[in-house]
Amino acid sequence: MPIGVPLDAFKPDFREIYSDMGRFGIEHIDIRWRNILVAPATDQSIVCPYHGHKHQWRVVDFDLSRKSNHLHSGIETAVNGWLQTILDGLEEGYVVEPWD
Repeated sequence: MPIGVPLDAFKPDFREIYSDMGRFGIEHIDIRWRNILVAPATDQSIVCPYHGHKHQWRVVDFDLSRKSNHLHSGIETAVNGWLQTILDGLEEGYVVEPWD
């Protein structure tokens, strides 16, 4: 997907994917655009049991991830802050790297 394209249709799926990880106490840590990939068109994945559909995206690069004792809501709040910054940047035509 090109940078600068409205992402309204995709934002819920991004949030749901990170929310699913938070349910299991996984903190991805390295949230950035290059670590979110579009799922293949021929994807054979199962339907998400929490959201009732197949996710259109995949998250990669878990080398900095960690298992957390934080509550799901706490992880989700932190992730949504970073994710919103990244999504806002993409819509405005630039890639935000969280560590810059």
